[in-house]
Amino acid sequence: MNKQRKQLVKKTDELIKAAIQKIDDEPKNAQNYYDLGSLLTELKNYEQAEALFRKALPLFATEQHDSSLLYYGLGNVLYAAGLYAQAVEVFQKVQEQKLQQDAYLMLAQSEFAQEHYQQALAFALTAAERGSQQNAAHLLMGESFLALGDFEHAQEYFEQVRTREPQNFKANFELGVINLVLGKENPCYFQQAQKSDPSAFKRMQSRLADIEKVLLAKRNTTHEKKA
Repeated sequence: MNKQRKQLVKKTDELIKAAIQKIDDEPKNAQNYYDLGSLLTELKNYEQAEALFRKALPLFATEQHDSSLLYYGLGNVLYAAGLYAQAVEVFQKVQEQKLQQDAYLMLAQSEFAQEHYQQALAFALTAAERGSQQNAAHLLMGESFLALGDFEHAQEYFEQVRTREPQNFKANFELGVINLVLGKENPCYFQQAQKSDPSAFKRMQSRLADIEKVLLAKRNTTHEKKA
């Protein structure tokens, strides 16, 4: 183990010990459990994080804000672990108003991950209407419409994001994809996406190549039918 790795491990251990100490000092403070659970989730210790949240929840069963905070944390663990159906069940238990706004967005992401695009749209729309991370909600709505083959509505929501944030990589890239599929010559979207995040654009090149192959095959089929 090199020196840098040792330092990272040491720092991580110190953070975990400090978070545990906070719980020992204030066992009736739900935020302390949330902070430790979030740290474990970030470190991908999903089983420990889930166990912590489930152990803490009964301690705050009568406190709406505290229980909502812990349910939200548990939902994030399950989502990060790829247990999307379970995450949906947990996020729906978040009752505190402010946290509920963020939970709707996570519900949308959990449904999208399961390819439940209509459900994802419904939750993302609710999140957007309640003012929670509007760009993230509209991006997810655009992605859902795109997955459903509704390019018109997908374009509408990506454009809304681009209006608020002209350099947004996702909005520009997906608008470029839509224009490519619809046969419109408008290179500005891909140019802006590449400028905003060159490395992400490079990673997405294979997707563009696949789309171009499909479009080329479709054009060839059309020409053959005409001939």
